Amino acid sequence: MTFLSVKSTARIILPAVMVGLLSSCKTEAPPLDSSSSVASAVSAPGNSDDYEVVDCLLPGQIRQLGTMSTYVTERRPVRTTREDCAIRGGEYVAADRADYRSALKIWLGEAEKGSAEAQYYAATIYERGQGGIPDYDQAAKWYRKSADQGDKRAAIGLGRLYEQGLGVAKDPSEASKWFARASGLSESALSGLARTWQPDGQAAKRIEELERAVVGKDQEIKKLSSEVQRVNGDVVVLRLELNDRVAQAQQARAKLQQREQQSDRLQTELTALKGKSEKDPQAVALERRLQILASSMTQDRTRLAERDSEVLQLQGRIKLLEKNAGRIQVLEHTVAAKDRETQALRAKLTAANQNLVQLSSQLAEREQIASDQERKSREIEERYDQARIELEQLRANPDQAAAMTKYEDTIRVLQQDMGQARRETDDRTREVTLLREKIASLEAEAEKQAKALQVASVTDLGFDGPSLEIIDPPTALHRGIQVTTDQTAIAVRINARQSITGRVLAPAGLRTLTVNGVPVTPNADGVFTTSLPALRSGHEDVDVQILAVDIQNKLATLKFSLNSRASGKAAGAADTDFTAFGRYHALVIGNDHYQHWPQLMNAISDATAVAHVLKAHYGFQVTLLTDATRAQIMKALNQYRKILTEKDNLLIYYAGHGHLDQGIDRGYWIPVDAETHDNSEWVLLPGITDMLQLISAKHVMVVADSCFGGKLTRASLAQLKPGLTDEARFDLLKTLAQKRVRTAMTSGGVQPVLDAGGSGHSVFAEAFLGVLEDNGSVLEAERLFWAVRTRVVSTSQKLNAEQIPTYDPIHMAGHESLGDFIFVRHGS
Repeated sequence: MTFLSVKSTARIILPAVMVGLLSSCKTEAPPLDSSSSVASAVSAPGNSDDYEVVDCLLPGQIRQLGTMSTYVTERRPVRTTREDCAIRGGEYVAADRADYRSALKIWLGEAEKGSAEAQYYAATIYERGQGGIPDYDQAAKWYRKSADQGDKRAAIGLGRLYEQGLGVAKDPSEASKWFARASGLSESALSGLARTWQPDGQAAKRIEELERAVVGKDQEIKKLSSEVQRVNGDVVVLRLELNDRVAQAQQARAKLQQREQQSDRLQTELTALKGKSEKDPQAVALERRLQILASSMTQDRTRLAERDSEVLQLQGRIKLLEKNAGRIQVLEHTVAAKDRETQALRAKLTAANQNLVQLSSQLAEREQIASDQERKSREIEERYDQARIELEQLRANPDQAAAMTKYEDTIRVLQQDMGQARRETDDRTREVTLLREKIASLEAEAEKQAKALQVASVTDLGFDGPSLEIIDPPTALHRGIQVTTDQTAIAVRINARQSITGRVLAPAGLRTLTVNGVPVTPNADGVFTTSLPALRSGHEDVDVQILAVDIQNKLATLKFSLNSRASGKAAGAADTDFTAFGRYHALVIGNDHYQHWPQLMNAISDATAVAHVLKAHYGFQVTLLTDATRAQIMKALNQYRKILTEKDNLLIYYAGHGHLDQGIDRGYWIPVDAETHDNSEWVLLPGITDMLQLISAKHVMVVADSCFGGKLTRASLAQLKPGLTDEARFDLLKTLAQKRVRTAMTSGGVQPVLDAGGSGHSVFAEAFLGVLEDNGSVLEAERLFWAVRTRVVSTSQKLNAEQIPTYDPIHMAGHESLGDFIFVRHGS
């Protein structure tokens, strides 16, 4: 108030001075303690229905126009909780929040005025539909309007409709464009993601052309063989016809010769008769016979000429067919030889790889023997040295002559043993050296064969070659696009049969995939699992070589070794700045002791273990709820809505009973006090989805050892391309960390499945904990999922059960981009 009397110049200067003073006194805000804040909110009184998300119509604002006029603006729609709407004096439908018409009425007016947010919510209401009957045409219309104004959620929604053909023509390429547009990623960042979602208008067409060309190769050989057979058949028929025409010509020629001879005789007789008398009747008759014979001879000559012409034509056709048949056979032999050459080279390469594996195993055995022999030699030398020391001590005592003689004999025996041990050690060392040289030679030969195979058979249609990566065990191994001789080691346990899970990406299509020469079949996502022999000692290594060949015959080779000495941490990671990934929070829920539902055995144990790993190894601020009620769950989520910012990441882990209505893809989590036939106290998952949309955290991931309905297509989830270098992968992960993401990983069942192996955890929780504990670096949830999925499927099969986890973005939860939830291990 005192500043009102100061001159205008002071009114300009003093606020600036105050700003400077205030800024100089500014202090850093205390770090967010979400655990304490959420724990206080959970224990506070309140009705769980107050935290339900509603479409709220806020009162209009009172605005002053000049000095005389005051007016009230139109009411404004917002999506918030019942509690917040009531506090702000808003209006919402209390009886049925999911009513199609009442919800649409709130948003449609603002949508028609051009509000991108209102257009997005109108689209989601149309997509949900009245009575569960969606209006996809209207949903696509409003999604497009909102997306055109830059709303990323709408772009994801429109992409989903294009991918599934709902309200618009099905067009995966158009869907990919909208997903990419929502991400806001640069071209360089997009190039680091797998092409399962990337827009490429000509890719499918070119792959089809390539596949047709490959199939056409075999068809061409068959066609050529059939053509050769047909031509040879035609030649046989023509030769028979030729022989017939030649016989006819020979008969005609013989007949003509007979008639010519007859004509000559008659002509001689006629000349003799004419010499006697011109009027001799016999001469006249002979002359008539000669005329008839001449006419016949003319006809015979004509027919003979025709036969000769036919013979020449047939001979010409036969020569032409034989020439074409020769060319076809040459072409057939050329194609077949090329194919045989490729097959032979591939067989040699496979054989070389198998020989490498065998020799590597022999080398490990010889190295072990050499190590044992060297240890034995050292022991003998130590015994020899000890005996000499004792002998010297005896020599100092003249009374120990008999003992000295015995020790001298012992030393002589030990000297002989030492000599024998040294010779055996040298022999074993030479064997190891020879095996190593042989392995090096075979590796060089295998690389030579690989290059020869690539040169002999590559059909380049412009696609990148295949790439490879290891998913489980988690590792910083991300080479894979070149043949490399420097091998990375992966740490594993001794005397345990090893299972390796990897992923192959082949944009042109995969022809073959082998692990140490043994064929392996990946699934539709390129993920494959293979078993390897167990390590027998801490000094042993198991060498692994994975070879991928695509339809173009381009190659990718990944080499690594398994041993018990390797470190799972990324090299140089200690110097890396992880602040770009933000703060991490977790709400972990475990329900065992149900009042009306069957009791569970291990949900609390699972939740407690997950809370410990997240806090101890990944720096999460964790709130652990055991035997939670609906009110406690909703209060916790509402508190996260209030306190989290765009600098935060939130993981929600639930272990307990669930219920899923398959027909409408609507699920529930069951609190411990919920009744079996009354769902009023069940936690409705669409309500969780609505709350996730209101929470400001960048990344929110739900992990449910239960069910979670309402998921998006996986195409709107970022999948890093295999083969990225560690640096490129880390840079891309930092970029993805800035994107707003909502994802859900589920166990594949509606309740935890107990691990019969006696671990005290469910199958899913055991796998989830195992991968997080094995990881030593930065791990995106996509790779975490594939490792968890492989372990769960493997264990459930041993239990004669089927359990297949899923991982997808959550529909209508605010998922905006092609990002992913990222785990950063402390001490990485």
